Amino acid sequence: MRARIGVFDSGVGGLTVLRRLLERLPNAEYHYLGDTARVPYGIRSADTIVEYSREGLSYLRGLGVDLLVVACNTSSAIAVPSLHDEFSHPLIGVVNDGVEIASDLAQRGALVLGTRATIMADIYQRQIAQRRPALPVRGLACPLFVPIVEEGWADSQVAVDVARRYLDQCSDFSFDLVLLGCTHFPIMQATLERAVGQDVRVVDPSVRVASRVAGCLPSAASGGCPEVHFHVTDSPEGFTRVARAMGMPIHNEVKHVDVAALLS
Repeated sequence: MRARIGVFDSGVGGLTVLRRLLERLPNAEYHYLGDTARVPYGIRSADTIVEYSREGLSYLRGLGVDLLVVACNTSSAIAVPSLHDEFSHPLIGVVNDGVEIASDLAQRGALVLGTRATIMADIYQRQIAQRRPALPVRGLACPLFVPIVEEGWADSQVAVDVARRYLDQCSDFSFDLVLLGCTHFPIMQATLERAVGQDVRVVDPSVRVASRVAGCLPSAASGGCPEVHFHVTDSPEGFTRVARAMGMPIHNEVKHVDVAALLS
């Protein structure tokens, strides 16, 4: 019997994590839940984030998945530590992998790019500093990257100009690694690599997330063709449009899930 993997996100950004999972573990059935009716999570209280995450993960658990991946950075940082004991399934977030990559690979300094909420929460910066106290770490909020990605402009000159404008704010900071601390941002990876130059590594934590899932479900890493089901709490049409703009084709029907169904 094929492994069944649940992927939870507050919206569409987690599709970049799903893409890495599909590449690394093609022999599996996937259920992706985007809580698009209540996005963004970053503006919510910690208690609300935990409750929304609990509801979404419980819904996926009810579909009979074997493992749960929390693709949302905010949910990974705030809800996953609180919910581990509530779920017998393996529960894998994205923050720890990003922290480990930055701690392992950065030499001069690590620059964390994220949404304003993630950077203000100091999630990555604090945890990297705990692992590597002597490593300079700075966070940089790049809120315009999300609409740029969702409009399908990630490879445009506009994206390059915006990236350079943001990075100019760190002209006084020496770094050799850029950590993508938002699941939308891997769509901008090539653009960011152009902006920072060849001496700086731009890393996507979802690569390591996929490897960790493969360690839990080795049979899913064998050859095969994945089966993917999408569930959203708001408009399926809007989700499909943004997914396609992000380069993620949607071949199956996107199922609308009433928020009330998450509460039951």
